[in-house]
Amino acid sequence: MAPYTTDVVSAQKKYPSGTLAEQFVTPAECLTRIDQPGKQPMARWSTLLWFSIAQGALTRGGIQAGQIVAVTGATGGLGGCAILLALAAGASKVVALGRNKTTLQRLSSIDARVVPVLLTPDEAPLQSLQAALDGKQLDLAIDSMGQADSPDITLACISSLRRRGILVLVGSMTCPLPINHGSRVKRTAGVGCRRLVQEGIGDQRFIHVEQGDPRGLDPPD
Repeated sequence: MAPYTTDVVSAQKKYPSGTLAEQFVTPAECLTRIDQPGKQPMARWSTLLWFSIAQGALTRGGIQAGQIVAVTGATGGLGGCAILLALAAGASKVVALGRNKTTLQRLSSIDARVVPVLLTPDEAPLQSLQAALDGKQLDLAIDSMGQADSPDITLACISSLRRRGILVLVGSMTCPLPINHGSRVKRTAGVGCRRLVQEGIGDQRFIHVEQGDPRGLDPPD
């Protein structure tokens, strides 16, 4: 929420102690108990925020084992978390689109299912994405681009969705997103930007499934 919007002012009145205090008030459904937190460096727990948002996006997208997933903004904190969770959920391939070559290399070294796509001004995003897909289509795309000033990468994901594929918008695009309605109807694709936080989402656990496991997949269209 942006500073001083109506929602922020209302929240500040309801929970005046804030989250920077040593003790603060928050709805119980926003909390997940961590047993023995001292076993990990305290700084590491700060990533739980990004993991929670990424898990919410994947859950909204209905991720299932064996699916092909694309993540834009893959070299950012949110995108990186989405990739790790997609792998843990059993995705057969995760296309990571980002602009930081070093981070993409680190992500691809984690698991052979991660296919890095380095975005450059010289190459169209659609061409790069489809080359990485190697003739296949996306089941799910997570758009986590931060402050994107062009819709090209998001539109490339939409164009690469299979019939009934889903795009979840969780980034912070600063420009209009012109969607071709006719193309969307033809694919019957879902494009959603929805509230991602659900009660108990912090307690959910993804079970790693063997690569390519078809269990849980929808019947072929």
